[in-house]
Amino acid sequence: MNVQNNKCATALMFATGNGHTEVANLLIEAGAEVNARANEDLTPLMFAMVNGHKEIVSLLWGKSADINAQANQGVTPLMIAATNGYNKMISLLTEKGADVDIKDTDNWTALAKAAREGYIEVVNLLNRSRYGC
Repeated sequence: MNVQNNKCATALMFATGNGHTEVANLLIEAGAEVNARANEDLTPLMFAMVNGHKEIVSLLWGKSADINAQANQGVTPLMIAATNGYNKMISLLTEKGADVDIKDTDNWTALAKAAREGYIEVVNLLNRSRYGC
């Protein structure tokens, strides 16, 4: 179930990254590890995040995926969402308790990454989550 390819990716990572919710759920029910790590320490949640698969993010969170997991460079699922301007994902992750203050290895937060990319709504969402305003 948790067999990894030459890049250490699992079947669950492929399913989550490609938006296959039913397949991901079947794999999890069969024992797939929701916090497995591929090369660069990417998790199934991060694979889902890259392509904006909100339903899968909800599924993984409900199965105890680490919402604040950090990849090799310190990148979190929230940072991936912020870098891509995924407003709905930002809302979902912050509602589920994602830590908006985590910094990557370059000392960047999700807020800084969203500001760099010019995503005004994401910046507003992260500010509201952090400061309650």
